Formats: sequence, structure tokens, C-alpha cells
Amino acid sequence: MTKNDIFDALESHLQEAVSEAKGHLASLQEALTSEAKSTAGDKHETGRAMIHQEMRQVNDTLQRSQSALQEWTRMKQVQTAPVRVASGVLVETTGPWVLVGLPLGKLSLDGGLVLGVSPEAPLAQAWHGAKVGDEVRLGSSTLQIVALH
Repeated sequence: MTKNDIFDALESHLQEAVSEAKGHLASLQEALTSEAKSTAGDKHETGRAMIHQEMRQVNDTLQRSQSALQEWTRMKQVQTAPVRVASGVLVETTGPWVLVGLPLGKLSLDGGLVLGVSPEAPLAQAWHGAKVGDEVRLGSSTLQIVALH
């Protein structure tokens, strides 16, 4: 697994998340429109309220996905090679790769694992300022930083 493989997979994952959220929102809007044609009283109002609530949740997910995609685009444009772990850095370790700056959770790619963590996450805070060759803790494991991208 290479840095470019990870970059491509992450971008694809983020674009897919945005696309899925937009599709789900469109189907909810369609359901709301068909629900508007119903005149079943309280049941009708409850159905509309549930659809509106789900639309708010999906819209929140869409906003987070779009923000993550924008942040990813910004992170990719940085031309200088990092020398220490900080927000926006992809950390290659002897274990999983760790992307500091995007809270994506675990992503399995071609047999490898990439962890996307927020800059405020305890892991990111503990690793902040570490450099190539440093040993870092991930749960009960000790990993060595192989490269920073």
C-alpha cells in the first residue's frame, strides 16, 4: 500500500459518502412529497415529522462529509513535506497508517488499515510533534513512525 493508493481511496470514500447522502436526501424529499398527498390526520403528521427528522440527520451527515472532502482537498494541496506529526499529516507506521485531521474512523484498503483521527483525538494529541523514527503508542501496541506524508 502506497501513499497515493491511500490518497486515492480516501478521496473516493469521501466522494462516495457525499453522493450517498445526497441520494438519501433526494429519496426522503420524494417520500415527503408523497406523504403530503396523504390526508390521514395524526398519522399523516407523525409520518411527516419523522421524515423531517431523518432529513435533518442526513443533512448533518452531508454537511460533515462535504466539510471532510473540502478539508481533504486542502490537505492534498500542501506541497511541503512534513517533518513532525500534526494536523493534515498522513503517518506511516509499522502498523496502521494514521491520517491526522479527518475523523473518518477505520478504513480497510487492500489489506492495510488507515485510521482517520481528529486533531483533538487523544491519539493525535499524544503523537503531536513526533518525527520519523519515533516510537508511538496505539492502544497496547508500540509502533515506529516509518514516514510522514
